[in-house]
Amino acid sequence: MALIQRLPQEVVNRIAAGEVIVRPANAVKDDGCGIPYDSLPILCERFTTSKLQKFEDLRAMETFGFRGEALSSLSQVSKVFVRTKIQSEPLGVSASYIDGKLQEQSQCAALDGTIIDARQLFYNNSTRLLAFKNVAEETSKVVEVVQRFAILHPSVRFNLNHGKSLSTKGNGDRKAVIATLLGPEYAKDMVPLELSSAKLHYKLDALASNPISLVTAQSNPGKKKYFVLYVNNRIVHSDYFKRAIDTVFADANMAYLFLYMDLQIEPFCIDVNVHSSKERVEFLNGDAIIDEVKEALRTRILRSTATQDTSNNLSQTVIRNFTVSLVEKGPPSPSPSASETSLVASPLTTRPENHLRTDYRQQRLDHFRLEQLESQPTQLIEATDHVSRLQDPIIFQEDDALSNRLAEQQLVLVGAIDCEHVLMHDAANRLVLLDFVTLTQELFYDIYIFGFGHLGSYEIQSPLDVRRLLSASSNDIDIDETIEFFKAHECIMRRYFSVEFLVEEENLLLSKIPSLLDGYCPQLERIPEFLSDLLSIQFTEDGFDIGDAARSTAKFFTLKKEFCEDGKINTLLGAAAQFESFADVIRLLLLPRMKKQLIPPSHWAYDGAAPSPFRWVTSNSDIYKVFERC
Repeated sequence: MALIQRLPQEVVNRIAAGEVIVRPANAVKDDGCGIPYDSLPILCERFTTSKLQKFEDLRAMETFGFRGEALSSLSQVSKVFVRTKIQSEPLGVSASYIDGKLQEQSQCAALDGTIIDARQLFYNNSTRLLAFKNVAEETSKVVEVVQRFAILHPSVRFNLNHGKSLSTKGNGDRKAVIATLLGPEYAKDMVPLELSSAKLHYKLDALASNPISLVTAQSNPGKKKYFVLYVNNRIVHSDYFKRAIDTVFADANMAYLFLYMDLQIEPFCIDVNVHSSKERVEFLNGDAIIDEVKEALRTRILRSTATQDTSNNLSQTVIRNFTVSLVEKGPPSPSPSASETSLVASPLTTRPENHLRTDYRQQRLDHFRLEQLESQPTQLIEATDHVSRLQDPIIFQEDDALSNRLAEQQLVLVGAIDCEHVLMHDAANRLVLLDFVTLTQELFYDIYIFGFGHLGSYEIQSPLDVRRLLSASSNDIDIDETIEFFKAHECIMRRYFSVEFLVEEENLLLSKIPSLLDGYCPQLERIPEFLSDLLSIQFTEDGFDIGDAARSTAKFFTLKKEFCEDGKINTLLGAAAQFESFADVIRLLLLPRMKKQLIPPSHWAYDGAAPSPFRWVTSNSDIYKVFERC
């Protein structure tokens, strides 16, 4: 076995360059505003950049590149010539680079900005060079990059010469740019969509071609479909996002020719340091943002296709009448004889004990009438290493099979015995008893941990006297010391717990409580217990135990049978007034959120054994053995 040795820096640079510059399309650059001449000697060296000074700057990164690898990689696999001029200088500078090193530099006439000319791409990598014999394919990739940026920036004029020139006017008309680049049929009858959320810290500007029938789209497979996604003005490829959008159109039996989405997210909510080419990014609350986009698209699709349905129905009526007339003119069909009828085989049927009577794919209408209540967003706090250490075990110990079962909604609600026990029917015809206390505590624990620092809050219209609340607590606590504790940690309580106090005439009043789920108000009878539980959290000079805080808050948001009388939820705030009973809260709010957001741990194996909150009660086949009916 050969000795382990450190790779030469030249080899390291060329290997890294092969990951960043994969094909000619990755070498497309903008002209910018010019490069300071003092920076030219290190322009193409690796990890030299003007965008990033320290690691924390990544939290507010808005530029396309930031690691200082693009130009370095380009110079490792091609011969790079740079012509640049800054506005304050009368002349520009021309420079050439090979393997990241400056070769020549001289003054020249130039316009403001920078022109980067990469020649003989992959001249030193024959294997990669042989892979690019199809010039037309590589040219199309370059054209695609220019097209995407031209669509994003209609106010900028783009020119590309490659035999067939590509040019935009730069007049700010995005629809005209789309028509010029892709064809007038793509820009016809476009449907705009604007969406934003202060709580999720995003804004969406979208433009879709008028949806067409799925049958029409399938009958013309040669017609290319375009989906372009930008995140903070960066071209991004997201199969997950695209699949979610395609599902919305497919569910409506529709298709689109062109869909443009420009997603603007606060820089501190996004991680751009995921992929070397920056084509993939990770952002906070991705699932929630996609859900809102999908719902908005559904509304737009139904609205834009409403006028089409009338004409479609008319054409179907004509075809149906014409078909009937043909049948009437034809010879009558002979009726089968009794003997022939007796020989006809009956279709195979499912045994009654195995017949699935509650299909999990069917939904009730009231799932779609739920009103959205917006809680008040609080200031976003940067997640600490402590939060990451709590998040990682939740993800790594997830039971994938159980997560898929919940995500695919293979459980149908039978009914709520009380607010702590729920019966459901699964796809295997089993009756399952859910320990809803355990499930909701885990759900709200996950919501707190993954949403740490940007929880919402409910404002209490008539603030509550903390002394009276603590006196109602069943825990043995010193009320005076507790009040002083809350006063001393008032800032932490407000920023990290969304719990806010007011001081009036030496009385401490509770004015805000946390909100973990829009439209869901915790039982306010649990406030005394919640305040006393906050005392059990370990506070130190460096902070507090976030895990304890999450458990205390999750417990506060869990429904307690003691405060559910005659099927009603006792509440002093009225935030849950849209629900008539705890059964509605479970069916319309908590269960749908569990199916989307709950991360079940591995010790919750779906086998009906403890400590799993899923207990098998019986099955259709077992009941049939006793009653011979289901």
